[in-house]
Amino acid sequence: MTTYDAGFNSNEIFILVVVIVGAIIAFKLPRHYPNLISLCYLLFGLYIGYLADQTIGIPPFDFYDVNDTSNYGMWDFVSYFMFAISTYIYLNVYTSLKIKGYTTIIYIGVWAGISMLMEYIAIEVGVYHFKNGYKHLYSLPFYVTFESISLLLYHVTFIKKSNNRVYK
Repeated sequence: MTTYDAGFNSNEIFILVVVIVGAIIAFKLPRHYPNLISLCYLLFGLYIGYLADQTIGIPPFDFYDVNDTSNYGMWDFVSYFMFAISTYIYLNVYTSLKIKGYTTIIYIGVWAGISMLMEYIAIEVGVYHFKNGYKHLYSLPFYVTFESISLLLYHVTFIKKSNNRVYK
């Protein structure tokens, strides 16, 4: 087991701040979906964080550790809520702005940039510890992919086929 630091410090504070501020933003956004749909978006975002940790964050790849140690801990789980809330905000803003066509590509690019910036800050405060040759820039295609899949989920699953309107 590799230990990066111990105790409650900047990495845990960062996670708490992102989750709390994200939750405040999410609650202030207009409600476009029923509670069950919102829960689906949140769970999908949570799953994305978990999926990344369980694919490239463990052997055989083992490209990064999360938080204080290389072992899975409570704060690793709490960090998944950052992904849950950001996915909800991402899809809610997409719905609010009524983005269509080529503008979707720009929207994905902007959010990929936001994701990269947030990950950079998380690296600086000790949330992520890259290893085995992994570099921050390698995360960009993952963000573009997951944000695209989120929009695909939105379009395929949560659009009413009968009248092409979003659930209200």
